[in-house]
Amino acid sequence: MAGAYLGGVPVAELAKTYGIHRGSVSKHLRRHGIAPRPAGLDEQQIAEAVRLDQQGDSLATIGKRMGVTAHTVRSRLVEMSVAMRSSYDHRIAK
Repeated sequence: MAGAYLGGVPVAELAKTYGIHRGSVSKHLRRHGIAPRPAGLDEQQIAEAVRLDQQGDSLATIGKRMGVTAHTVRSRLVEMSVAMRSSYDHRIAK
């Protein structure tokens, strides 16, 4: 589990794999001296979110792909000065 986490596997995915709660995964990792990764999106993921948004993907779709909420995606896009469209515009654009 620790090796997978250090290799980039998200806590939620580890929890599903091992059939335990995310909190149990986190406790296990802490017990082994492994610091949690920062939550949210890194710069590369933000750039990808901007690209996906510009091609018309919904915030929910982008969030699911990146393992975060649509709200997190929206917050990062707003920070990048991306103009937000109506929640129905993604359906029209495709």
